[in-house]
Amino acid sequence: MYQALVDAFDGLAEIATGGEVPGLDSQVIDHLAYGPSLKALGVQGLSRYDESGKRLSDHDGVMVEVSPILQLYQ
Repeated sequence: MYQALVDAFDGLAEIATGGEVPGLDSQVIDHLAYGPSLKALGVQGLSRYDESGKRLSDHDGVMVEVSPILQLYQ
């Protein structure tokens, strides 16, 4: 399924949430992509379960810290 996502973007964006996401024990089904003017500084997963095991959502959450790529023109 992830390969279909990569093929759909076909170089138009980077996918920050592909593969293993720190903080989660399974691959996510929701993804975050970003364009060439940004760079990903970090990715973190948020479990769909709270500390007691209660399900909070039907999907795990993902966070991506991004930063702009500054280009200086002469």
